[in-house]
Amino acid sequence: MTTDTRSPKLSSRAKYNLIYLLFTLYELRYKQIVLNNCGYHPSGLQTENGLQLQFYLELLNKVELPTERPLKILDIGCGQAHGGIFLLQHYFAPQSQYTGIDISDVAIRYCKIKHRHLHNAEFVTSHNVPAFAEGTFDLVISIETTYPRHENNLQEISRLLKPAGMLLFAETYSKQEADNYDLKLLGSGFEIINKTNVTDNIVAAFVHDNERKLAYLKKLSWLPKKTLAFLGHYYGVIGSARFKNYQSGQRNGFIYAARKPSQACPGQTEH
Repeated sequence: MTTDTRSPKLSSRAKYNLIYLLFTLYELRYKQIVLNNCGYHPSGLQTENGLQLQFYLELLNKVELPTERPLKILDIGCGQAHGGIFLLQHYFAPQSQYTGIDISDVAIRYCKIKHRHLHNAEFVTSHNVPAFAEGTFDLVISIETTYPRHENNLQEISRLLKPAGMLLFAETYSKQEADNYDLKLLGSGFEIINKTNVTDNIVAAFVHDNERKLAYLKKLSWLPKKTLAFLGHYYGVIGSARFKNYQSGQRNGFIYAARKPSQACPGQTEH
């Protein structure tokens, strides 16, 4: 989940390229995929990365979407797109169209190879959302990317959404930051449909998934210690600074569902 709104920096791209390169090598070696969002517990999904996939389902659970008809979906910071493609294949109408963008060219190259059989999915490497036409998408999703934090990005998302289109995303803030962020959403013309603090669910996911993550890191023990320490923090293993920030409440995870107002005239039917 890696879209960055600041000026492109080699260090930022290099960091995420390293992460996704390791994920790819791990998959090739052990035939297991790796998802990198915090995860959400509890989950009824009996599958590898079930807690991470559950995070995507929680986005959908916060709002009623017209999933019986084809939707055009934009996934900002898609990474290797496992979560987005999971939704596309299991929860949206068959003719839905999915577009994933990410800062990491390694991740996007992976997507184009791994998901090449999907004719209704495309992938783009970009630091920011490309200049799609106004009103292109029915739905924009984003998990832990920082992209929706900025007003100019929210305005661009609003431009890309169709009337009554939805923005579903998960982000990390302090509680005070989250209250201030609500004003940014409202100021950008969005209506907040749902706002849920999921910090306890994230901490529970870290705890329940800790052994699996440690096993993953053990298989990468050949890496330099600093790299392993970085991955442990990034992955939120128990004892890492990331885990402690959530556990202490210093950082809070939120799921938002926001809607762009309908601009249809009275009596007009939207398509």
